[in-house]
Amino acid sequence: MVPLLAALFILVPLAELAVIITVAHSFGVLNTLVLLLVFSVFGAWLTKRLLAGALLFTPGFITDAIGLLLLVPATRILLRRWVPALALRRMGRRGRIRVRDESGTEVHWGRPEIDDRDERL
Repeated sequence: MVPLLAALFILVPLAELAVIITVAHSFGVLNTLVLLLVFSVFGAWLTKRLLAGALLFTPGFITDAIGLLLLVPATRILLRRWVPALALRRMGRRGRIRVRDESGTEVHWGRPEIDDRDERL
């Protein structure tokens, strides 16, 4: 998971920069900056309400496109079905997850642990 996040933190800004440069060549630097500013202001306003706002607030056209897609109700419905299924599938691959709070209470999710001393196997 960490290598994937590291790659995303490197690749997404590079992709955003490439798209911004391409748009600036097509529409002009000033128009591109105004468009980025409009998306950022709209994203800042929307951030209080939705995840889409956070993506729109992030400078760049790729994250803006994803943020605009998240504003469409049909896209959110698909994500509400897809994300939990993906999370459960990934948890199943990863195995068991343990969470311990300050009082020492542990909660376990995932596959049951198999004790080496278990003779039923």
